[in-house]
Amino acid sequence: MAAGLGTLTFLRGNGLTKSVEVEIQDATGDLATFDAGAGAASGSDTLHMDESLTLVHFSLLTVTTATALRVIVNGTPTNQKIHHNVDYLFSNVNKPPLNIAFTSGSRFQLIGE
Repeated sequence: MAAGLGTLTFLRGNGLTKSVEVEIQDATGDLATFDAGAGAASGSDTLHMDESLTLVHFSLLTVTTATALRVIVNGTPTNQKIHHNVDYLFSNVNKPPLNIAFTSGSRFQLIGE
């Protein structure tokens, strides 16, 4: 399989949303990369939160070998996972809701499991 492309949607404190493209690597143990303005593949494996945000939506175009993404905040893995196999495929209209909050200044990463 190949790397999967997706979109993360964050809710801002003012009610507006912020979308970030993400590339999920096909192997477990690899960090996802986030869009730095030229496409996710050319981006960084760390997303710096410049404001308090809540992750509310994830959509993936293709399934990867790694079937879950562990949330890492400030270099520390959390107990929060996004199981992205078929649940978060773009074509699935019944995606499970997300509600993962981040404070301003946090460093956010995703690692495949």
